[in-house]
Amino acid sequence: MPTNFIVCLSSFESGWFDNHNVALNNLWGLTQGGGNNIHFSSIQAGNNYFVSNVGPFIQGAQTQAAFFKGLQAIV
Repeated sequence: MPTNFIVCLSSFESGWFDNHNVALNNLWGLTQGGGNNIHFSSIQAGNNYFVSNVGPFIQGAQTQAAFFKGLQAIV
């Protein structure tokens, strides 16, 4: 699946289009352990955080099941 598709889906699902969320530069809807949303200095900073902290768990996933299993391993 193209990376851009995942980014678009994430931004939609996280409610990123809401003015509050846009100001947080948090395209992924990442939270502090399920609490408040994390604020990033830029969209690129938020993406870098995702790549560093979430990416290793989903990297190489070839199926939806593997992708979801990787996401669940983060928690």
